[in-house]
Amino acid sequence: MSKRALTAKQEAFVSEYLVDQNGTQAYHRAFPRCSLRTARTEAAKLLALPRIRAEIAAARRELSKRAKVTAAKIICEIAAVAFFDPLDLFEHSPTSFRFRNFREVPYGSRQVITSFKAKRVRTRTTTAAGTTVTETVEILSVKWADKLRALDMLMRHHGLYKDLPPLEVLLAMLPKGMGDAVREQLQREVAGP
Repeated sequence: MSKRALTAKQEAFVSEYLVDQNGTQAYHRAFPRCSLRTARTEAAKLLALPRIRAEIAAARRELSKRAKVTAAKIICEIAAVAFFDPLDLFEHSPTSFRFRNFREVPYGSRQVITSFKAKRVRTRTTTAAGTTVTETVEILSVKWADKLRALDMLMRHHGLYKDLPPLEVLLAMLPKGMGDAVREQLQREVAGP
């Protein structure tokens, strides 16, 4: 990193950039009197400066350190989503199926829940004897994190995908034999005389 410190304006931009990683919005928040067009241009200029990039990287490292965020923790969280069993949320038997008390739900399964809504519906009925009976029904709606996306992220992390380079994708689309011929010709051209 350069020995020169950031200016007050540059520090304001870096601080705002860390909020949402959006250069245009960060510049506009730091300098509200400028237009969005100017903000986009100036943000791009600032983000191109090595001092600014280094300061942003240092600030991110510091935030991760303070929050005690590690790569291992992130992988564990993704794994919790990927291997989550929805049945952990419910008590089930041959005659009933109900949502468990939250304290009974395993910690790893609670982490996966992104939204929980409970709605109580009361229905009143009157019996012939003149007494009123109130029946309460609960409607529960539970959403959890995207399991397929978590599995995809873990597979990429562990190198289980064999992503082909763009050239190989193009060569694979050619008729059989032609792709190999083009590949050989390219290798000869690259190797030179």
